[in-house]
Amino acid sequence: KTGGDAVRASMLHADQESNPFCSRWRYFDKFSKPNLLRCHRRKVTDVCVDISGSIVCSVAMDATLKVHGLNDGKQRRSYKVKRRSLSLALSSCAIMPDSNTVVVGSWDNSVYVYSISQGAIVGEGRTHEDAVSSVALSEGRVLSGSWDGCVKLWQLRQSRLDPRPLLDLYDHEHPIMCVCMDATSRLACSASQDGVVILWDLRTGTRQRTIKAHKREVTGIALSNTGYDVTTVSSDGRVKMFDVTKGDCFLDINTGEALSCVRTDGDVIFTAGESGCVKLWDVNHQDSEEKARICTNSFGHKLAGVSLSRDGEWMAAGIENESGTGDLGIFKSI
Repeated sequence: KTGGDAVRASMLHADQESNPFCSRWRYFDKFSKPNLLRCHRRKVTDVCVDISGSIVCSVAMDATLKVHGLNDGKQRRSYKVKRRSLSLALSSCAIMPDSNTVVVGSWDNSVYVYSISQGAIVGEGRTHEDAVSSVALSEGRVLSGSWDGCVKLWQLRQSRLDPRPLLDLYDHEHPIMCVCMDATSRLACSASQDGVVILWDLRTGTRQRTIKAHKREVTGIALSNTGYDVTTVSSDGRVKMFDVTKGDCFLDINTGEALSCVRTDGDVIFTAGESGCVKLWDVNHQDSEEKARICTNSFGHKLAGVSLSRDGEWMAAGIENESGTGDLGIFKSI
């Protein structure tokens, strides 16, 4: 992708400025030295920062959801998810713009809705037939992907999850690893273990396009603000961006490491993986395939997740470190 054709409309339009699910992260110079926290007894699997940059949530293999303040690093909540006295790993988490409602995916086949203010589970969906691997949010909607190969769309009403999903989407032939959804709940993307990405029209519940994105499993997926571009990362070490309308790949970066997660606003891409570093790539820069613009110091362990506040002032990274000094790194942009 070259500078001449790269100014795709990923800057926020008027309707996107008012949409809390749209972010703008273009202006970065560097990040502060991270505040390192010890949160979980087993490996962290995902993290999410609220849009205002006040709290970070983390989930782990120990079946716990933790909530910490970004500024002071103090724990606000700790909750162990149990179903029939059985606690299985939590795979993913996402937080609503109210900074109170957290949606969590679990290996017990369920999607849970947790209220920070109440300190309790206030809703759940149980219709998946295998572990829930990923969850995504937009206004009033929850998207879940599972190892059963199914994507489900749920209605979220006043922090309560309707017991029956609005849509059940079954076209994947292999376990789903990650999902994402645009800010308007019109388009969703799901990616599976065989490297396939499927684009879904959520208004009709139909498959819009299938893309063979990677040779190995897709480990992270994210849509730009406009929903015109989808970014994927894989254990094959590549970052790719695809045009949603045509399915064409217009950016392909070889990072040299197995990747585990990705975040993008359409102008910049954040990746993390085996190296233990968070890297920032400029989509619109001609040299984006040569070198990451920002690369944090390595934590010495694989990173399982990365998340930013809406304005990019705060960033959190989940570290797969069961016995060391910390498993959650909190950065502030400076």
